Amino acid sequence: MTESLEYSALLRLIDERSAAFRSAVAAAPSLDAPVPSCPEWTLFDLVQHLGTGQRWWAAIVAAGPAEAPPAKDAAQAPRELDALLAWHAESNELLLNALREAGPARECWTWWSAGVSPANAWGVARRRVHEVLVHTYDAQL
Repeated sequence: MTESLEYSALLRLIDERSAAFRSAVAAAPSLDAPVPSCPEWTLFDLVQHLGTGQRWWAAIVAAGPAEAPPAKDAAQAPRELDALLAWHAESNELLLNALREAGPARECWTWWSAGVSPANAWGVARRRVHEVLVHTYDAQL
């Protein structure tokens, strides 16, 4: 499999798992429900964490090579369920659009060393798949 095919598969996984994450959130009894695998977090906190992360990594990828990441957006996610789900879907689309536009080889700031994963959009996509997979499981709990 070529890197571009792997990259497209990563983007597809981000999108599919993000939809599963939103489905788990929508099925939950309350946004105030505790998340057992994330001590002291509610389901709302989990959604805000994942959505804010998607937005931050979209900005990082869009910025390209840099010595430091751009500042995180301090905006809070909406508290109402439908608006929160729409906000998360938008967060996911921002990330996917930035990754598509960048292509897999575009370098960008990362917190990890290049020996662990490439410091480029492909490496970010790989890491975001991991993040959304783990937090989908958290939401399902």
